[in-house]
Parts: sequence; structure tokens; C-alpha cells
Amino acid sequence: MKKLPFLFALGLLLQGCFDNFEIEDNARLQVTGSVTMPNNASAGNIDVALFDENRVLNSATTTSNGTYNFISLRSNAPEYDLIINNVSSEAFTKPIFKIFDTETTNIDAPNVTLETKARLDLSLRRTSNTTETLLWEIAYTSDRCIIFLDSPNPENTDSLELEGCYETESFTGTISSNDDMVTDRNVLTILGSEATLTYQLGNQAPETINIPINSTTTSYVLEY
Repeated sequence: MKKLPFLFALGLLLQGCFDNFEIEDNARLQVTGSVTMPNNASAGNIDVALFDENRVLNSATTTSNGTYNFISLRSNAPEYDLIINNVSSEAFTKPIFKIFDTETTNIDAPNVTLETKARLDLSLRRTSNTTETLLWEIAYTSDRCIIFLDSPNPENTDSLELEGCYETESFTGTISSNDDMVTDRNVLTILGSEATLTYQLGNQAPETINIPINSTTTSYVLEY
């Protein structure tokens, strides 16, 4: 069997990885913006990268006052992602600006704040002999931040559902007497925010508990 030359085979592999999105002939665009840190901490040396699909077109780091300004390649991909703090620090959030106008020659992103990530560990424990069902909901500030800088194709409903920055998210659960006596859940949230636990046991009136997120790992136990 005839073997493909190594470089030719590698080229085919890379072409498949990049979905045939080509770098436009010597085309460039300018990327500018600024970053703020919690408590006015220094926002210097935060990485900023422009992607098309999974490929970095160019990247830079912020100055000591949190600004960035760099020239990047352009491609014919259907959209760009401008990712802040992609690799600099796992302790902080990773905002993403989505750009659908890939013909633009200037991306001027608004200021965005990197928030400190935190985790809420919630434990619901049945410590009585109750046979009632527990209904519960936890609402919290999401650590997700995706900002659209322009409008996607209206037919792309999947993209429309992605937008949102540090918004309130929630999920609910039901625990019957046949379930385990301990139910543990955790959510990723923002340091300094507040989560709200609402629960109702059987026909009793619903009750609400506010849980301040004062540390990067916050635990709360509800016994019923």
C-alpha cells in the first residue's frame, strides 16, 4: 500500500481540525477593550485571545491598567470568539464576546469585570420520619458570561440562547420518602453574591433561605 508523505498527511489532518476556514489574504482587524478586576485589583497581564472555531487568530495580555489593543488575522469563519482570561487564572471568570460580523475590521469590546468564582455545596438531609415530599429550588448568580457584540443570524436559535452575563439561574428538585436520605448538589457561582433556597415540605407553606456566598467554597445543610 502506498503511504502518504508525512507533511501531506499532516496538512489533511489540520485542514479537518479547522473545518476549512481560511485565513483571508493578508487581512487584519484591530481588537481593543478593557478589563476590570474585583475590588479594583490590578487587571494587568490577563490574556485576551481571538478565536475562530478552535483556532487562535492572535492574542495579547492586558496592560497594568487593564486595557488591550492588538492586531489580529481575519478568517472566513462564521463567527469569532474574543475570550478574556482564557488561561491566566482559574480563580476568575472567563467572559466571552461573540462577534458574528466577521467582515468587520475593528472589534471594540466594552469593559468587562472578571469576577471571583465560587462554589456552593448544598446538602438536603431527611433527619425525621416524614413521608412528605420535599420540593426545592436553588437560585444563584451564574459564573457564565457570554456577551454578543452584534446580532447573529435570526435562524441560529442555539446562539440566541447562549447570551447572558452573571445572570440568575436556578434549578429545582423533588425528594420523596423513597429517595436517599441525603441529596447533595453543587453550583458554580460568584464570590460576594447570594443564593436563595426555597423549599416546601408536603402541604406546608414554602420557606425561603438566603445563603451569602462569602468564601470560594460555601456549604449549606438543610435538615427536614
